[in-house]
Amino acid sequence: MRHQNRKDIVGLHGTVEVDTETGEVWRLTFIAYDIPKRLGVQSFSSTVDYALASVAGRNYLLPARSETETHSTETWARNKMEFRNYRKFSVDSVIDFGTGK
Repeated sequence: MRHQNRKDIVGLHGTVEVDTETGEVWRLTFIAYDIPKRLGVQSFSSTVDYALASVAGRNYLLPARSETETHSTETWARNKMEFRNYRKFSVDSVIDFGTGK
C-alpha cells in the first residue's frame, strides 16, 4: 500500500504567560481548533512550563514540564514530561597541520 503525502491545516489558539518585569515566558499553552475530520482527532492541547535552571553555574529559562493531550475517535492519550538535570556539554579541539610551507 502506498501512502500519499497530505497536508492539513489546523488552527491554534492559546496563551503566553510572561513576567511583566523581565519579559521572560513562564508558560505557553495552545489548543487546536478547526481540526479536519479526516484526521480523526477531536481535540489536541499542549502546555509547556518554563523555570530557571542552573547550567554550568548560570541560570537559564528552560522547559521544566510539558503536558500534551490528544483525543481521537478511538484513543485518548496524555503525555507528561519533566525536564531536569540540565548539563553543559563542551569539547576542546586542536588542529595541527604540522610544519609546512
